[in-house]
Amino acid sequence: MRRLVVTCAAGLVGLGIVSCQAATDAWTKLTSDAPVSAAQTPTVATAPAKPETPTKLEPTTPEPTAVVKQIEPPKPPDPAKAPEPARPWATPAAESAAFELAAARVTADLLRKNVEALAADDMNGRPTPSPELERAAQVIASEFGRLALEVPSRAPEYRQRFECGAPGAGESSNVVGLFPGFDVALAEQFIIVSAHYDHLGISDTPDTGDDTIFNGANDDASGVAAMIAIAEVLHALPNRPRRSVLFVGFCGEERGLRGSSHYAEDPVVPHGSTVAHLNLEMLGRPGETTPTRAWMTGSKLSTLGEALVTVGAEAGIEFVDGEVVGATEGNLFERSDNYPLARAGVVAHSISTGRLDEFYHHVDDEIALLEYERMVPIVRALARVVWRLAQDDAKPQWTAAGTAAGFAPPGRWD
Repeated sequence: MRRLVVTCAAGLVGLGIVSCQAATDAWTKLTSDAPVSAAQTPTVATAPAKPETPTKLEPTTPEPTAVVKQIEPPKPPDPAKAPEPARPWATPAAESAAFELAAARVTADLLRKNVEALAADDMNGRPTPSPELERAAQVIASEFGRLALEVPSRAPEYRQRFECGAPGAGESSNVVGLFPGFDVALAEQFIIVSAHYDHLGISDTPDTGDDTIFNGANDDASGVAAMIAIAEVLHALPNRPRRSVLFVGFCGEERGLRGSSHYAEDPVVPHGSTVAHLNLEMLGRPGETTPTRAWMTGSKLSTLGEALVTVGAEAGIEFVDGEVVGATEGNLFERSDNYPLARAGVVAHSISTGRLDEFYHHVDDEIALLEYERMVPIVRALARVVWRLAQDDAKPQWTAAGTAAGFAPPGRWD
C-alpha cells in the first residue's frame, strides 16, 4: 500500500347481526325462491304458551336478537408456495460442506511458506525492477503452475511484461494465471483477485540501524500468500465455479501503482467482462482485539460490500468500511491497486486487516511478526467471497455515490 502524506388479528368473518323481522323476511324469500324438501325443512320447536299477564307488572327480559350466519363457499386449497429465492451471494446449504472441505487447505503453514519465499532477507526488499523481483515472480508463477491455472493468451508463461519501474530501468511483469469457469454462459465473465508482490528494496537512510532491508512481509507478501491460498481452495473444489477467476500479482505498486495502471490500459481480459476486482493488501496482522474483522476501501461506492458482509457472516468474519478502523484507513481507496481498474469502470476495492501500524513501510515489517493463525479464517472467508461471486447470478454494481464520484461500468452486460 502506498505511503500516505497525512468508509391479524383475525376478525370474525361472515357474521351478520339482524333483527327478528329481517330474519323472517330472509327466510320467507329463501322458501319462496325454490321448493324445499322434507329433509331440508328445518325443525321449528313450538314455544311454550306465555303465562297470563300478572297483576303486578314485572320487568321482562327482551327477546334475544336473531342471528343468521351467512354461509360462505369452501375455500380452495392453498396453492403450493414457490420457494423463496436465495439471497444474492449466500451459500446454498447443499454446497457448504464441499466448500468447507476445500477451504481447510488454507493453513497457517501454507500462508507462512509463501510469505517466507517472498520476504526473506535474500530477496532484498523486491524493488521494481530487480533480479529479486524476477525471482519473486517465479515463485508466484510456480504456484500458479502447481495449481494448474491456465496461462492467458495475453500473458505468456504467466507474465505480462512491460517497463514497470522507472523509464529505461528495464522490464518487470504482472504475473497472471486463469482459473476457468465451467458455465458456457458465464465463463467469459471474470472475477479478478490481486495483490502486489514488489516492495521498497534496501534502505538508503542511516536511521534504520543494521537492518536495512524492507522485507515487506505484511506489505504485501501477506496479500500474495492469501491470493495463492484462494487459488488453492478453488483448485480443491469438486466443481469449478461458473465464472472464471483471474489471479494477478502486480509489480510496481510502490512505484505509483504502475503494474495495475498498465493492466488497466492493457487488460488481459476485457474490463466489460470483469464482474469485480478484489485486491488484497496487508492481511497479516488482524490484531488481538479484532481477529475476526477485515475492512474494505470505499465500500459506499458499490454494492460489493454487501457480498462481503453476507458471505463473511457465514464464515464468522465481519467486513467493515475502512473508516470504521480509522481516518487513515478510510481514505485508502485511491492508494492501492484497485484504483486504476475502478477508474476503468470495474467495481474494484481493496481488502485489508488491522491498522497501518508502526511497521508500515519500515524495515521491521518482518516474517516473524505476521499472525498466521489469525489470517487463516479471514483468508478462508475471502476464498468463499470469491467463490460466491464466481458462482452467483448477481453482479456488484456502482452505487449512486460511486456514480457521483465518477465511476461507471465500462459496458453493458448481456
